[in-house]
Amino acid sequence: MRTYLYLALAAVAAATVLSCARNDAFLTEEEGFFNMKGVVLTVDDLSTLDWPALAAANGINTIGTHIFPDQVAAFTKTEKGQEFYESCRRNGIEVEHQLHAMSQLLPRELFAEDSTMFRMDAHGRRTPVDNCCIQSGKALDIIAANAVEYAKLLKPTNHRYYFWMDDAKQVCKCPYCSQFSPSEQALVIENHILKALKAIDPEAKLAHLAYQNTLPAPVKVKPEKDIFLEFAPIYRRWDRPLSDSDALDPRNGNTLTHGDHLKYLEDNLKVFPSSTAVVLEYWLDSSLFSRWKKPAVKVPWNRQVFFDDLDTYASYGIRDITSFAVYMDSTYFKAYPDKRLLKEYGVGLAEYGKVQPKPFKIFTRKPAWKSIKPITGFHAPWDGLDDKTEFRCAASRDSLFFRFDVKEETPTCEKGYKDEMDVVNEDRVEVFFSPAEGMKETYYGAEVDFLGRILDYSCNFCRNFDYKWDFSTMKTSHENYDGGYSVTISVSRKELEDLGIHLRDGFFMGAFRADYRPDKSVNWYSMKLTRDKAADFHKPNVLFPAIVK
Repeated sequence: MRTYLYLALAAVAAATVLSCARNDAFLTEEEGFFNMKGVVLTVDDLSTLDWPALAAANGINTIGTHIFPDQVAAFTKTEKGQEFYESCRRNGIEVEHQLHAMSQLLPRELFAEDSTMFRMDAHGRRTPVDNCCIQSGKALDIIAANAVEYAKLLKPTNHRYYFWMDDAKQVCKCPYCSQFSPSEQALVIENHILKALKAIDPEAKLAHLAYQNTLPAPVKVKPEKDIFLEFAPIYRRWDRPLSDSDALDPRNGNTLTHGDHLKYLEDNLKVFPSSTAVVLEYWLDSSLFSRWKKPAVKVPWNRQVFFDDLDTYASYGIRDITSFAVYMDSTYFKAYPDKRLLKEYGVGLAEYGKVQPKPFKIFTRKPAWKSIKPITGFHAPWDGLDDKTEFRCAASRDSLFFRFDVKEETPTCEKGYKDEMDVVNEDRVEVFFSPAEGMKETYYGAEVDFLGRILDYSCNFCRNFDYKWDFSTMKTSHENYDGGYSVTISVSRKELEDLGIHLRDGFFMGAFRADYRPDKSVNWYSMKLTRDKAADFHKPNVLFPAIVK
């Protein structure tokens, strides 16, 4: 049976108090240097593993599907495909589609109808094999129209589209097209596609892939606004960093050094802005290291090379990074269960360049609640809403106290309340305590409705709740009034210390509010601002560091 604490303000005045002035350094999610932290996977990889959950657990925020448009479109219609999209939504993962597309955008069977739409080979013969002739306006229109149809089926969540040329294949050598390099021919097509995409997605952006024969920067053709560079250095080595300018992978007669790759990158960044450029790497690409044959070999992950490469790309102002991770399916992780490389990859990108927040310092005083400066600015990042909730903290020698003052005209409670699980459908406030950053250890939550009733639990990331667990010393008080309510929560300092929440050494906490309505719709407010698109308090980035002084 719960015991509820009814504290008079006079009693609080005798307590040691925590100074809680607003501190944007920890209330705003700390931004690392890199925005996109991605992986590119085939539909076969995605069919055997909950990759969105794996990505979220390892700091990865974007998944690109691969290889061909019709493959991915068919996958989206399957049960596995729907599960993938739902898991991405649930885990806050962006979805895009990185596609070798040309032979499907210009169907090869059209060759019999009009061969001039297709490329001319070095012997002056038209051929339906690979790519197209950019002199043909008819071909460009068909390509753009089919790109739009696939874009309707495969709409990215970030407005970035990828319709690549056929994979490092020959381009047209007719007298007109011969004036243009492979990268320039690709850009002519991309400009045409982008104009068509804008009709269905005004925010559309389209990749220009610098890869193999399109590594040289275009000169004669200029990109339309919102064409962005995608740089894919497949000819490099991965046991030596790109900064090692003399490094050379001699396989297949390759003569490009790392210095040559960086010169191509520099040339392309004179044509395309670095602020929108994407690097498509191969650090995690088991398919490449397996020479595109199964069984998959273990990725020869080199942490030192990876971080050196991040320094290199960051020095060019590139902030969007992804890597092929093809063949990393359930079979791969059964053979090679150690996932530390994913953690080093995702978290390494997420933490790169991040300024570590200062702990929320707790100072000692003896004022009443009203004299404690509140933390304000609770925000619902998933709905774009601000809240007027005020949060205050206080401490005595034995206990910690947390007070929420909530502006709320229509607080909702569960009729016929039976037990603590009924709190999940009510207006409530919440506090979390975590001994470790990143929810790496068991953390503890208390959700308290506006009548002071508690739902508490222990939890392990990701969302492994134990609702049978309870705080043994937690007590609450509440006050309801016109236009709002207040809730005060107390918990023994000794109990928190016994749980590993070391108050004087530093710990992590969160403060939240749920605003329910009778129709069960809800807005979720967090004291820590995040850029997440999915509403979920049970993620590491909603916590902030705190320390009792």
